[in-house]
Amino acid sequence: MISPKVFAEKMWEGASDRIIELAEEIQKSLEAEGNTELEAIEGAARMMPRVKAVLRQKIQYCEEKKVTPNFRFSGTSDDRLIGMLISEKDVEVRLRLRHRKELQRLINSLAWEKFENLCFYTLETLGFKTAIGRRRQDGGLDFFGLWPLQNQLRYKGFLTDMNLRVFGQAKHRRRSAVNGDEVRSFLSHFEDFRNERGIAYEFIRGKHKWFLDGSGPLTPMVMTNTRFERDAEEWARLKGIVLREGSQIVEDVVRLAEPTAWLVKEHMEYCFVPGKFESYLDAVGSRANVE
Repeated sequence: MISPKVFAEKMWEGASDRIIELAEEIQKSLEAEGNTELEAIEGAARMMPRVKAVLRQKIQYCEEKKVTPNFRFSGTSDDRLIGMLISEKDVEVRLRLRHRKELQRLINSLAWEKFENLCFYTLETLGFKTAIGRRRQDGGLDFFGLWPLQNQLRYKGFLTDMNLRVFGQAKHRRRSAVNGDEVRSFLSHFEDFRNERGIAYEFIRGKHKWFLDGSGPLTPMVMTNTRFERDAEEWARLKGIVLREGSQIVEDVVRLAEPTAWLVKEHMEYCFVPGKFESYLDAVGSRANVE
């Protein structure tokens, strides 16, 4: 008999343009395994609490990361799942969300230089003035940016001329998650920079003094295309390091990026063209360090 966890995983990764009645779906799955109708009904009743618990964990995780969950429970029945392509109210975003898995696969296959360009680009879409590090022997610095806080204020007297400054490192992996030792190593580079020493500090002082001249908080950030291990998240929380994982980067691109950078529209629908987005990221890299 299929386990509740395996069933929940299968439902979660399935097409998200539908409404799922969980009891019926579990019953059909059990009948397909050779159970009688009565056995399937009884089995579905036993499996249902655990299936819903696994799905709630997944939804909670997505909500904590500010990522659109594949499914949500219906507001009228907690035995019913509503796919994201039905629940998303913004039509334009809904069209882009259809290509979220394709985008994630592309990001996972990128060369590390293009992933750094993508990290740069996600900050840029948020309104940061951004640049990229030395690429090699970078003192822990892969990308950095400055965001004027006063642009978000209706009253300009408070926090005038203050900026949020991000000192970022990109960790591109094929499969593995980023561990705590890697985050601690990054923090040592960041501390060197904050104390005006090290390769990264000399690089920025020589080529991007605007970053040093900007007043305001200096924030360390690590981005990865995969995920962070628990000890990495705990250490980052303790030390005030901002972490952004692959699903969050994908969400940023879906909701903030110019769609023509990564999609082609045909007959009121979008088509995902991997080569198009890779070429765009190449162009991003070519202008990244222009003053």
